[in-house]
Amino acid sequence: MKKITLIIFLLVTLLPSPASAASTRSLLEKVQENYKSGHFAEALESIGQAPKSSQDESYIFYDRGNILFRQGKYDEAVKNYEQAALHGDNPGLTSRAYYNMGNAALNQARSEQDGQKSLDLLHNSVHSYRNALRLDSSLADAAHNLELARLAIKQKKEELRQQKQQQQQQKQCDRQQNKDDTKKNLERMINRQEQQAEKNKENSQQQNNKERNQQMADEQQKLRQDTEKAMQQLKQQQQEKKDKAADELKQAMNSQQQAEDELKKNQPGRAAEKQEDAAKHLQQALDSLSSNDNKKEQEKQQTKSSGQQQQQAGQQQEDFSPAEQEEAGAGMELSPKDILELEKKLRQLRQQQMNRAHQGVEKDW
Repeated sequence: MKKITLIIFLLVTLLPSPASAASTRSLLEKVQENYKSGHFAEALESIGQAPKSSQDESYIFYDRGNILFRQGKYDEAVKNYEQAALHGDNPGLTSRAYYNMGNAALNQARSEQDGQKSLDLLHNSVHSYRNALRLDSSLADAAHNLELARLAIKQKKEELRQQKQQQQQQKQCDRQQNKDDTKKNLERMINRQEQQAEKNKENSQQQNNKERNQQMADEQQKLRQDTEKAMQQLKQQQQEKKDKAADELKQAMNSQQQAEDELKKNQPGRAAEKQEDAAKHLQQALDSLSSNDNKKEQEKQQTKSSGQQQQQAGQQQEDFSPAEQEEAGAGMELSPKDILELEKKLRQLRQQQMNRAHQGVEKDW
């Protein structure tokens, strides 16, 4: 990267008097000295005291931009370079301002953590380097940095593409993991519901016990709340799409509520019937989830198999010349006998191709 240099913008002809000229020259020499020694804060303060006029304003902006650049304040540096290019009537100064703008954007892109912002900065640097070369095609460093920026853009785009792909894969894994967790949770709830139904069947044959029935009602309420949570999680996983499993869970909740009400009325036998009905709906929800997974897996296998068949068909076609393919495939409606003859002919053609491909070398002894 080309070294950034400070330009002494003052011209003696622009000074109002020899006395003030000497004073300004002394100030600018101080700016130059502080800049070279790395005292950028002092250089920035001194350049702010320099007299301004329409003739030297672009040089002031340019030098201030260089000082800010060396301080690592790239945003502020770019703003000053932009002003230097805007107010300048010297093509050489303007081209260097654009070149330094490109360098500032390139440095920002390298330190920017946000991938898209980094890519935008790289595009800005390319735009600035092009402007610099448009004004001065001899700026070899600008041409070199332009290629570096273009290469960085390609790398950044690939990096963003891979990140997006990884994020999508991670989301897919998370969705599948959540779905597996939901299925395991449903299995546990089915067991709990069936056990509660069995207990209430036993309770219905014994003398009614209000305390025991209330305890069973509390357990049923807890199971209904767990079912509601599972239904909400399932809706989020399905992204608000209508799903049979969610409908089954909703019906299970209705049955669970009825079982809870029957227990509060000291009717464990009726509660058991409702609990068995709830268990059936829970099982149907689980079956629906498993069925969807199996269907997706079959579709994936079919797609994979179809792709392999197409690839094999393409490879087999490549084994024959166009004339042979046309001859072998002539006719659209074939009888069983024609099909057998065609298969035989295809085998013969394939064997001929193999013989030609593996022709041996004549011995010379």
